[in-house]
Amino acid sequence: MEIMEKYRCSVCGWVYDEEMGHPEGGIEPGTRFNDLPDDWFCPFCSAEKKKFKKKPTEIIPVDTGHFPT
Repeated sequence: MEIMEKYRCSVCGWVYDEEMGHPEGGIEPGTRFNDLPDDWFCPFCSAEKKKFKKKPTEIIPVDTGHFPT
């Protein structure tokens, strides 16, 4: 399973989610941040791509219903 990353605009806080893409802006779901064009900009505040920072990956525990013995 490949981990999809999220990137936050350091100017306005808008988040680009690789899994979701940005269909309204012509960016298909699954598009990697690094694959966005160099002239891509924040759709909310127009900040340059270089103003985005990768968000830390969230680890979500899964309850399997099994307990260690």
